[in-house]
Amino acid sequence: MENEIVDIIPKRNHKEKEINIIRTLLCTLLSFLLSLAFLALAFLTVIQWSCFNKNTFYHNLVSSKYYENIQADMNAKAEDITLPTGLSLEVLKGTTDLSIIEQDINAYIEASFRGEVYVADTGLMENKLEQNIDQYLRSVGIKPDQEQKNNIADYVTTIAEEYKDATQMPLLNYLISARDIYRTIFPIGIVTCIVIAGIIIVMLIKMNARLPITLQYVVFSTIAAALMLAIAPAAALLSGFYKRIQLSPQYYYNFAVIFITNILHALLLFSLSLAAVSIVIIITMRKRKLKIIMNR
Repeated sequence: MENEIVDIIPKRNHKEKEINIIRTLLCTLLSFLLSLAFLALAFLTVIQWSCFNKNTFYHNLVSSKYYENIQADMNAKAEDITLPTGLSLEVLKGTTDLSIIEQDINAYIEASFRGEVYVADTGLMENKLEQNIDQYLRSVGIKPDQEQKNNIADYVTTIAEEYKDATQMPLLNYLISARDIYRTIFPIGIVTCIVIAGIIIVMLIKMNARLPITLQYVVFSTIAAALMLAIAPAAALLSGFYKRIQLSPQYYYNFAVIFITNILHALLLFSLSLAAVSIVIIITMRKRKLKIIMNR
C-alpha cells in the first residue's frame, strides 16, 4: 500500500509540472497577444491625433513655415511673370500680404475639412495690382492704348490665378479622403482592441491564482508593446531616410518632413507612456511585496 502511494506522488508531481508548463506557455502567448492589442491601440490613437486632427495640421503648417514659403514662392512667380512685360517689380508691392495668404489658406483648409470647395477671392489683390500699374505708367508718362489695357488685364488675371493655385492644397484632398475612411475604422478598431485586451487580462487572472503573477504578464506586455512601438520610429529618426523623399514645390517637401517627423515623435511619446505604465505597475508590486513582508 505504501509503495503504491509512493508511486502515485511522483506521477502527481510530474502531472502538476506539465500543467504548470502548459499554463506558463499559454500565459506567455496571451501576454504577447496583449502586447499586440496595446500596439494596435497606440497606432490607431497616434494616427487619429497626428494625421487627421485639424489642430495638429495647423501646427505642422506653422512649424514648416508653410505660409512664409507660399508667400516667397508666390512673389518669385509673380516676378517671373512681370519681368517679360517690361513693368517695374514695384507694381507687385503690397499685393501678397502674409496675413491675407494665411487667411486664405486657413479658409481653404476649413472648407476642405467640411467637405466644401473654397477659392480665394482675389478682388482686393487685383485692385491693388491695377492701382500700382496705373501709378507706375503715370510716373513714366505712358498712356496705355486698348491693346496695352488688354495685356494688363491678362497680366493681372494671370497673377490672380497663380495666387488661387498657391493658396490651395491638393495634397489635403487625399488626406481628407483617407480621414473619411479612417472615421469608420477608428472606433471599431479602438473598441476591438479594448475588448481583446480586457478578455486577455481576465483570462490571465483566471489562469493564475495570485494577482502579482497576472500583473507580471501585463508588465511584460506593456514593455514589449513599448519596444515594438519605439524601434521603427527611432530608426527612422536616426537614419532620416524619409527626408530623402522627392516632393516639389519646396514648401510641400518641408511640410511633409515636419508631418512625418511629428508622427514619429508621437509614436515615441506613446511608447514612453507604455513604459511609464510598466514602471508604475512594477513599483506598486514592489511596495505591496515589502508591505506584506513587514507585516509578517
